[in-house]
Amino acid sequence: MTRHIDVLLFDGLNLLDVAGPVQAFEAANKEGQIAYDLRFVSVNAVPARASCGLHMMPAAAFSARDAGRDLLVPGGSVDQLSQDCDVLKIIQAYDAGAGRLISICSGALIL
Repeated sequence: MTRHIDVLLFDGLNLLDVAGPVQAFEAANKEGQIAYDLRFVSVNAVPARASCGLHMMPAAAFSARDAGRDLLVPGGSVDQLSQDCDVLKIIQAYDAGAGRLISICSGALIL
């Protein structure tokens, strides 16, 4: 069974909080067996700038339509995101869906 995971990108995220988990999930995909299907998402599908300055391009917009997927929320500068009512409503939809919520470091403050 394949787990579908959305990785939430936002300005000020800690790159290590994305790279570490994503690398671990990718390492679990062996010999054609896709255990984890990863997709990067952001609010309105706009690129996000990590705290180190690296720009990251999402594949899709962060949306409640995808609430059946798992959601990984990395840490970083989360103050603005944690006060965004639209983002919080989408996270609530993910929480109510069949997926799992995953946080890294200060990403827990958003959840």
